[in-house]
Amino acid sequence: MATTHEEADNIIVQQAMAVAVAQQQPVTVLADDTDVYALLLYHYLEQGIQTPMFMESPVKERTVVDIQATVKKHQNIIPAILAGHALTGCDTVAACFGIGKGKMLKVLKTGLNLNMIGNAEANWPEVLEKATKSIASCFGQSKNNSMSEARVSVWTSRAGKSGATVTPKLCFLPTTEAFIENVKRAHLQTCIWKNALQLDPPDLEPTSYGWIKESRTKSLLPTTVPTNVQLAPNHILKLIRCTCSTSKQPFLWPLLAGAGLLPEHTLRTLVARRSAPACRVGCASQHTSSRNSCSWCGECRWTSASACSTTCRSSHSRLKPSTSVRSTHVSSS
Repeated sequence: MATTHEEADNIIVQQAMAVAVAQQQPVTVLADDTDVYALLLYHYLEQGIQTPMFMESPVKERTVVDIQATVKKHQNIIPAILAGHALTGCDTVAACFGIGKGKMLKVLKTGLNLNMIGNAEANWPEVLEKATKSIASCFGQSKNNSMSEARVSVWTSRAGKSGATVTPKLCFLPTTEAFIENVKRAHLQTCIWKNALQLDPPDLEPTSYGWIKESRTKSLLPTTVPTNVQLAPNHILKLIRCTCSTSKQPFLWPLLAGAGLLPEHTLRTLVARRSAPACRVGCASQHTSSRNSCSWCGECRWTSASACSTTCRSSHSRLKPSTSVRSTHVSSS
């Protein structure tokens, strides 16, 4: 019963199936994990096992699941259960906003075939097509050919609702470029799951399936979008001001930049801001109540000194004020 699988979920299911086949007596799996549950259902049906099997949570007073009865009741959708589970989010695949397991189960009950996902020999365009259709169908957009098209269709339908007073946000569906990388990771994870009963996992290179190697930490990082695709147009990225804790931790900047998660120009801006002196006090003192250009930095235009003082330090690119401006500031005070 030796194995080279690294994931505990796969090893648990592998051992449970081996015991069920060898001993031909009821098997109880102590686990409280959705991955293990999906794996038990899939391989129980795939192996044609007739031995009673149960999944019991280590937490007391929780429901005991009858794997045999569940397989008999839902055998039509179980062949696609692993692919559907991966696409809607698991340990290695990000979930799409607003799509839970329940929505995917409803889509699978319509007869959608996801057998291509998780098949190492499958044609990639077909894998992407099936994945796109399944996720788009969760939003009622099964006729769209790409995720970006489905994204626009959903936004249009929501924006056109009668009585809508606020423009809906485009945060519910990923763009096609981001979705492709997520599908690659789901495809790889499903392939590993489907081969959980084998002694060795499939010989697939993670860097070909939405992951990049980070040599410093010796780990894998997910690819948000391909390296030749920007997260947003340059003129939009220049307007973004990040106040999260990540931007305050300089040791993470090179790591994020190397992973493609931090644009090069943003990295340069963060480094410049870190080395710049605080201009907040100077800027505030040089502003009047009228709308004018700040004589301290010569860049910002605010209606009052208070507005300038809250943003100057994070938005100005100049490192130091000129001597003449500093002298003017002193004499005016």
